[in-house]
Amino acid sequence: HPRFSPDGTMIAFENHPDVTGDMGTVDTVDLNGKHTVLSQGWVSIEGLAWNPNGKEVWFAANSPNSGWADTVFAVTLSGKLRTVLTFPNARLHDIASDGRVLLSREDWREQLVGFFPGDKQEHFYSWLDNTNPTGISSDGRTISFNEQGEIWYIAKDNQGYYRSTDGSAAVSVGPGTPTISPDGKWLLTTSMASQKLQIQPIGVGQPMELQTPGLVQFSDATWSDDGRYVAYEGKTTQGDWNAYVQAVAGGPPKLVKTEGRRSFPELSADGSMLALRKDSGGILLYHLNGEASAPVAVQGAEPSEYPVRFADGGKSLLVTSVNGQELVATLIDLANGHRTMWKRFADKARPGLGALMVVTPDLKYYAYAASNCSADLYVVSNLR
Repeated sequence: HPRFSPDGTMIAFENHPDVTGDMGTVDTVDLNGKHTVLSQGWVSIEGLAWNPNGKEVWFAANSPNSGWADTVFAVTLSGKLRTVLTFPNARLHDIASDGRVLLSREDWREQLVGFFPGDKQEHFYSWLDNTNPTGISSDGRTISFNEQGEIWYIAKDNQGYYRSTDGSAAVSVGPGTPTISPDGKWLLTTSMASQKLQIQPIGVGQPMELQTPGLVQFSDATWSDDGRYVAYEGKTTQGDWNAYVQAVAGGPPKLVKTEGRRSFPELSADGSMLALRKDSGGILLYHLNGEASAPVAVQGAEPSEYPVRFADGGKSLLVTSVNGQELVATLIDLANGHRTMWKRFADKARPGLGALMVVTPDLKYYAYAASNCSADLYVVSNLR
């Protein structure tokens, strides 16, 4: 949301370290390139604009006990902060030259929709207000997910859960993101505070920590179907995000690709192949057995598509893309690039968030994230 100052000498903008997140800072840069952080430490920044006097930047952000912007703040160019208006679920769009403020009150809900054993049709299976699936057991009877909405403020992190698909209540595993193993007995977990990658039992068993020297943050973890390997994106102490594969039985992680942020790794059933999305679009296939070899572009994959899982004994790759508000899932034959439509999910998808879906190896059962968003627009006068 870059905004020129009234006199045209500076640009104010939201600075989000993660392209898919709302956390960040309110910054300015002048025409000579001087960069200044005006206000920082926000969980949710939702729009900014200049006060017509050019002395303040107004922005919508969260109060201390909220996971979503609920206050309009003003910050001076020297960093002095004040509250302008308390306004639930706020987004600041613009400020007119006469001082009128354009705001919206928004209701964002990420709902989990699933088709599980015994179901005759898809149904909602959300827990709180922003439920995102992270894994599903091979038999479709247990899923893992995280909540990224209002509950974020508790630990400044997602909150992780697993849940039986028979309608039982969800079980919290604390801050972070869990990914359930194919056999439904383990959770691969990570959190922003722990800086660790751990495997925890569901029920009786001993937890274990994977050895990840030099890595301090993890994202988009996945298992091979045989449960022997995991793949993930890892952040180094130097701040670089790379893609890795690691044996559950022990040993250090294997670097597969540097600059692997938002590559959404997916392992084949036996862990011998890894699919990664390219920054520029398209999907690369890495063969992990034996000596290192150059990745191969997946023939037939479109730039907008994300890998979801291998299918047909490793002969096909299931991918998804967002077309308007429609989530489209397609099977690609890895031998010849032939494309077969698998399913379409109309009016339920939000672009820019990756695969958005977890599917069992036999493609019988699945869960995906569906957005349900609404907003009311306001013009507010006499704010000071």
